[in-house]
Amino acid sequence: MTKIHFVVAIALAMFGLTAAAGAATVGYDPSLGSLPEAQGWGYHQDGAPVAVPAVVSGVLQQGPTDFSGHQYWDMANTHFDFTAGTVTVDARLHILASTFNAQPRGGYGIFLIDDMGRIAGLHISGGSVFLTNDSLTGASSIVSFDSTDAFHDYRMTAGPTGIALSIDGNAIVSAGFGAPDSPGAQIFFGDATILGSNTSELAALTVQGVTVPEPVGLGVLGLLCAGLARRVRRG
Repeated sequence: MTKIHFVVAIALAMFGLTAAAGAATVGYDPSLGSLPEAQGWGYHQDGAPVAVPAVVSGVLQQGPTDFSGHQYWDMANTHFDFTAGTVTVDARLHILASTFNAQPRGGYGIFLIDDMGRIAGLHISGGSVFLTNDSLTGASSIVSFDSTDAFHDYRMTAGPTGIALSIDGNAIVSAGFGAPDSPGAQIFFGDATILGSNTSELAALTVQGVTVPEPVGLGVLGLLCAGLARRVRRG
């Protein structure tokens, strides 16, 4: 292999890598006037035809959704590990109506799944909130709470000490982790269950403590190739 071919091979190999990524915050800001899809979230809809989500006066309006279908948003290009650091979800949310059933499942949900498949799930019905820690077990504890009277600030944390929920700054309930599910970090919010429905208004959502890989760009690759080639010619 010639020196120049060796240089190009190294550069291409580095292009396949990603730049070092640190802790980041991702989220959705409806005050920008756009739906979550325009801000990097995937949209999932199935089941019977339902109301189309819309942003009105800086608030994401959802529902009523279909009890036997899904209507939610997710982001899968992040990475996090609950045993290595804490992930924090903050949501400002007003539930207008949300079902509860004995599975148990709430009509509105916010879910975190880390790289190892550990689950932290927040379920919100019209009259209760609860956490789930895997895809099969029931609620850790069901707490009565009127989510329909106004906007409330929900905070769920998931980290080395387990899962915890606070509302409007008040600690509500906590839980440990259950059995891991399918590996691969994801974040969900909305009607993510076929066993519930909701009508809601979301004013803000942020997720802190995740990592977002930053691909090495073509411009960086070009500069790298040019610099290495000059060094080869000098050699």
